[in-house]
Formats: sequence, structure tokens, C-alpha cells
Amino acid sequence: MSDIQDCNVSVVENLFVQREPMPLVGVYFLQPTPDSIAQLVQDFSGARPLYPSVHVFFSSKVRRSRRGWQTHHSLRACSLPHVG
Repeated sequence: MSDIQDCNVSVVENLFVQREPMPLVGVYFLQPTPDSIAQLVQDFSGARPLYPSVHVFFSSKVRRSRRGWQTHHSLRACSLPHVG
């Protein structure tokens, strides 16, 4: 954990617990599972996104399985104006 803090990361949170919005740049490091992609979409599809902007990194290639394909399209259709 100290390695992450040495890189000026101030908060590390579990993707699958309720989190409060923060005025910081969000950084997501995710396994590309349908559940994690769906949670990412949910985090930014409401009236008040969790972060004003976000960088998204996946631990491996995003596969387009039947369910994954649906969440992939949800991610593309979601209003994520500041994804880096």
C-alpha cells in the first residue's frame, strides 16, 4: 500500500462497496469482467458521477463474450465525458 501512496494516490477503495463522490481524478484498475465493467458504467451513469474525470486501466484484454459484449456497449453508450 505504501508503494501506491508514494505515487500520490490518496484513496484506494473497493469497487463493489458504496462510495462517496470525490472532487479528485478517479483511477480505476479493473479486471475486465462484466461485473466490474457494469459497476464502472454505474459509477458514471447517474446525475452525479463519482469523479469529475477518470482514467481506466484493465488488467488484461477486454473479451467480448455475450454478456461482456453487452456491458462493452453499455460502457461506450454511457456518458463518460472525461475518460482518459
